[in-house]
Amino acid sequence: MNTYDYYIGLDWSQVKMAIAISKGSSSESRVVELDSDVRRLKYLLKSLKGKKVLTFEESTASQWLWVELYDHADEIIVCDPYHNFLLSSGPKNDRIDAGKLLELLRGGLLKPVFHSTDVFMEYRKLISTYDDVVKTGVRWKNRRSAILRAQGKGKQAHTLDTEFDRFNLATADSYIAQYEDAKKIYHERFKQLISGSKTLRALHSIPGIGPIGTVRIAAVIVDPARFQDKEHFWSYCGLVKHHKIRLCRNYK
Repeated sequence: MNTYDYYIGLDWSQVKMAIAISKGSSSESRVVELDSDVRRLKYLLKSLKGKKVLTFEESTASQWLWVELYDHADEIIVCDPYHNFLLSSGPKNDRIDAGKLLELLRGGLLKPVFHSTDVFMEYRKLISTYDDVVKTGVRWKNRRSAILRAQGKGKQAHTLDTEFDRFNLATADSYIAQYEDAKKIYHERFKQLISGSKTLRALHSIPGIGPIGTVRIAAVIVDPARFQDKEHFWSYCGLVKHHKIRLCRNYK
């Protein structure tokens, strides 16, 4: 890791933010806890003269924070919370978590999560919401099927025995219709994005990749240049076969 004049660990929530700061030449730190306000945070970062590195954990708000603070620190590391085992040990509160993030940052022990100002990062939100729509639709279709199977009716909806079953089936049909309409809207949106982007059109021209897959790949990869080489890129895309090694032990 490069040498910085300031190391900063940020624990952000919708209500409170805790900021742990230490100078590059000192292991001592101070922690400030304030109401969450990105403008105040920018002002604080601006007041620290010199090179500074900032870290905070990947969360729902991390992309927004990254974009907001991009010009206010020399480096921003959005870290993977699943690798921060130090945060799960001992007592927990915002001040303590910010201090622990600072320790991990100074030790070079953070696993970064990729973020960018590229428009393809915004596609991730679209794909995420589309996936939720599909999961909800599949859940209602499974529920409809269960209602019919419970009566041994197969797909003969009109022969259900009770008013309750007919009511539940009508509810399921209503939600399924909404799901089908929403899916059509998303598919049209994906096609519009492809028609307006040279990169997406190139991806879509590859045999076997449809509109949804095209946008999904672009949203996940964002920028192929961020990978060290083509082998890392292929591995990230799941195109590399990994061999499992079994260790056999002989017990007496």
